[in-house]
Amino acid sequence: MSFQRNVEVFCGAILLTLFAGSSPADHSAPTPPSVVMVCEHGAVKSLIASLLFDREAVARDLPFRAISRGVDPYETVPAKIATALEEDGFDIAGFDPQKLSMQEVAMSARVVTIGADLSEFQSETASTILEWDDVPPASVDYEASKAVLLHHVEALLDDLAAQAQ
Repeated sequence: MSFQRNVEVFCGAILLTLFAGSSPADHSAPTPPSVVMVCEHGAVKSLIASLLFDREAVARDLPFRAISRGVDPYETVPAKIATALEEDGFDIAGFDPQKLSMQEVAMSARVVTIGADLSEFQSETASTILEWDDVPPASVDYEASKAVLLHHVEALLDDLAAQAQ
């Protein structure tokens, strides 16, 4: 393993330790998360991904947490998506889509882009930017979108857990 990769892993482990105390239900917390999920509007795919991520991390007793952000955020979560999330047992009361910041990119252990262009943030991050571009539109097929996101989330948690050991 190269020196640079060792530094990245070490810094990532420190960040994950620092972020472990954040609340899984608080997707707008000012404390930097382990993972920032980013989609165009910060209210559909990235929100679903962050909620699935937190649920899976808690179920696995892992300290990692995620937040949802957008490049051009909606004002609210679309009603159809809010209803689907509530039916899945997620509480999104009080969630307001927020714009991705340079600080969040710089401080996170991972940044996941779900159909959003993050080229303007590329130089700001030492973290890994993952691209999940195979996620179908949740507004068309919520269940299919959720299934693909869950598959990605599980793989990401496997990777983060392995690196933290």
